[in-house]
Amino acid sequence: MKHTHLSTLMTHLLIPIKESEQGYEYAINRRLDIDELVRLGAGVSPEGTFFNNKDLSNRLCIPMYANKRLMNIDCRDLTGKAIKCLYLPHRSTDFLWNTDGLDTTAPLYIMEGLMDVLVLKGFSNKTCTFGSSLKTDQIMRLREFKHLVVIPDNDPAGEVFVRDVVRACPESRVVVKPVPLQFKDLGEASRF
Repeated sequence: MKHTHLSTLMTHLLIPIKESEQGYEYAINRRLDIDELVRLGAGVSPEGTFFNNKDLSNRLCIPMYANKRLMNIDCRDLTGKAIKCLYLPHRSTDFLWNTDGLDTTAPLYIMEGLMDVLVLKGFSNKTCTFGSSLKTDQIMRLREFKHLVVIPDNDPAGEVFVRDVVRACPESRVVVKPVPLQFKDLGEASRF
């Protein structure tokens, strides 16, 4: 089935995460926060799902909100046979994830990727940048927070990410919480 409206895809087509054995198993194996996925309205796209001519079949689709608007969808392959992660064409990732309702006076946990955010359970003040490169809108939003806790990936891009957050937010207290060196990122570390 082909769709061109993002809200239609999210509300009328996806199988809720707890009703999809394949999606639920993927989330459990990745140690993702199931309750948060349900709260976000994440679901699984059935075989034959297309959006603007892009095949989204058999993917865990996680809505990406900013300023109370559905900006994009993170679509994770569940088969192991396709591109691991797709974002929708003609949609931006130049925003901070889940910024609605964050407390600017509390520590903000910031990571590069959405999967890292979704394994960090028990924290509501958390976000990601969808990569290590900070965009202007992301920097402006980060500057609103007094205390940033950066959990970078263990790679050269993660080092740049930390440096860029520190430089971009000179008025904020920035603390770096690295994951153990044997792991690529928080998502990988959570599986052990």
